[in-house]
Amino acid sequence: MYVLDEHGHFMTVNDALTEMTGYSREGLLGEHTSLVFDQDDIKAGEAKIRSLLSSGTGTDTLELSLETKTGDRIPCEAQVAVLVHDGEYLGSVAVIRDVTERKRSERKLREQNERLDAFARIVSHDLRNPLSVAQGYLDLLEETESLEHAENVRDGLDRMESIVEDVLAIARDGQWATDTEPVDLESVARDAWEYVSTADASLSIAETTAVEADRSRLLRLLENLFRNAVEHGSTSPASQAQREAVEDADAGLSIRIGLLESGGGTPTEPRGFFVEDDGTGLPENMRHELFDPSVSSSSDGLGIGLWVVREVATGHGWSVTAAESEAGGARFEFAFDAESNGRRYSNN
Repeated sequence: MYVLDEHGHFMTVNDALTEMTGYSREGLLGEHTSLVFDQDDIKAGEAKIRSLLSSGTGTDTLELSLETKTGDRIPCEAQVAVLVHDGEYLGSVAVIRDVTERKRSERKLREQNERLDAFARIVSHDLRNPLSVAQGYLDLLEETESLEHAENVRDGLDRMESIVEDVLAIARDGQWATDTEPVDLESVARDAWEYVSTADASLSIAETTAVEADRSRLLRLLENLFRNAVEHGSTSPASQAQREAVEDADAGLSIRIGLLESGGGTPTEPRGFFVEDDGTGLPENMRHELFDPSVSSSSDGLGIGLWVVREVATGHGWSVTAAESEAGGARFEFAFDAESNGRRYSNN
């Protein structure tokens, strides 16, 4: 609790406020509220006081961010009342409380709602591809009665089941990486490539490494990157380099995977890996929003697949950044976290 004079100086403070701020009673008394509140909060408080004076309302609430003596910021809620005598404004009194836990709960609820919304789109987006692949093989099976096509249909159905299991697991515990083990990056990439309708695109692996990862989640990360490259590789205007590449060759999109060298340039200790293509690239003004599930550059929804990519990377303790490849296409870099990943990889 605190009492302010008409100019916003502390006249009275209780022990709870001194404990919250880290200042002594003497350190607060006589000081202006700018000692612990920023200008925006001070202006909001002044506006609240003017409103109380004009309306004659007894009290009102105000959300503030209090800065402690050590520089930490605490989200707070203040119940404010004005002090008036014979029509003259003398100051204000407020009871302030820490709402950190409430804010944390609100943020957690908001994230859960966003996750549920994203799950709905994951099911419709990620299941569409293996479903269409399975449907295509079913059509071939009807025409040729080849058992090979029946096996391909089963593979597609197995993949859909895996995606559903992933979504259900994440819905239960919110984790994108649970069972980690050393897995070969190239092997996972080749499997992911088989699950995506890649048209005339090609995949090349410059280098590989054994990465400590949840294989099924890493598989989904790469699937989404491949699918994004194939489906959205021509949604934005091509650069000069891309136009020259198209004029110079009839080949389709090329996707390449390689390793990120460590800070010292030591190839035996990569700091991560990259996935890049020679498509039309990523709009620079959208790169900071690419991993937001609400972002979409086409009717298919660019954002949801890349949101999955970010969540899987984060679940493994990796950071992911989007950039432009040397060919002018998209490039995604995944950097291993030094503390959580350490030396959990080895070259093959």
